[in-house]
Amino acid sequence: MSSRRSRGPKIKKENSERWLLTYSDLITLLLAFFIIMYSIASLNQGKFQQLAESLHDALSGSSNPITFSSEGANKSLLQNTSLTVAQQDQIAAIIKENHLFSDIYRELEQYISAHHLQASVQAVDEPKGIRIAIHSDVLFDNGSDQLRPQALEILQGVVPFLNKVTTSIQVNGYTDSVPIRTQQFPSNWYLSTDRAAGVVSYLITRGVNPTRLSAQGFSKYRPIATNATAAGRQSNRRVDIVLLHSWY
Repeated sequence: MSSRRSRGPKIKKENSERWLLTYSDLITLLLAFFIIMYSIASLNQGKFQQLAESLHDALSGSSNPITFSSEGANKSLLQNTSLTVAQQDQIAAIIKENHLFSDIYRELEQYISAHHLQASVQAVDEPKGIRIAIHSDVLFDNGSDQLRPQALEILQGVVPFLNKVTTSIQVNGYTDSVPIRTQQFPSNWYLSTDRAAGVVSYLITRGVNPTRLSAQGFSKYRPIATNATAAGRQSNRRVDIVLLHSWY
């Protein structure tokens, strides 16, 4: 009895282990992800969003202006992944700076509470950095851009926190909707800008690097409360000192 052999083309046996390569890449990426999540466990949601955006830039190869030091434990956690050295440096820098800003924010809150400044000064932790909001009424007399003696003490207390890092600082002035028209201040634009510039000038005299500082005036156009009440107008008259992250 003869056996029949198929004379059709031979089918090449597929490599059943190819999936291991994809699986290995996936495990590496998951490892990097969980390392990052562990390292930033203490960060808030807003800062995590900024971290995610910066990681996207770092891993996609696009330009990223982060230049903070990458030394420390956070970098060592990344060294066993498939990330390049440059990517490790960027991720470690983001993590380190976020932790530093979180520490500064907590210390600011403690300082404000210890000196009973809650009624006039607030620290706000934002994705772009730390905003120190100061009511204008404690900084300036009505319709003036000259800092009051009380204001000098408040600003002097803020300076050490500003000098804990070397990133940029924005000083923003705001007014309420009550118009001003004097020889010195033809409009609220002039008043808000001159007040911001006055704060910048004082910070420079107290040792803040002038290359880090900028002054902006927003007049009445960015209210945080209603201008229909006296309390609302008081809230809108303010100066914000914003300690920015290095990627802003």
